Amino acid sequence: MNKTIILLASLAVSFGANAGQRDFAKLDKDLDGQLSKEEFLHRIKAENIGKMTNVFVNRDKNKDGHLSVDEYTIKTKAK
Repeated sequence: MNKTIILLASLAVSFGANAGQRDFAKLDKDLDGQLSKEEFLHRIKAENIGKMTNVFVNRDKNKDGHLSVDEYTIKTKAK
């Protein structure tokens, strides 16, 4: 029983990490391995553009104007 629970928990963590990578790949339209601000904001509703632009800027740790897969999948701490 305990082994089953551990296995399921491991799969859930793995699935969550892979989901971020899959989302990144869907957004990376030019397949250059990074997201431009335009790619990141492509499907964002107009009323959320400001908020999501701030998310982009905060995740762009090296300030190169693009998000790497690592920057994109950063887990943000709850406030």
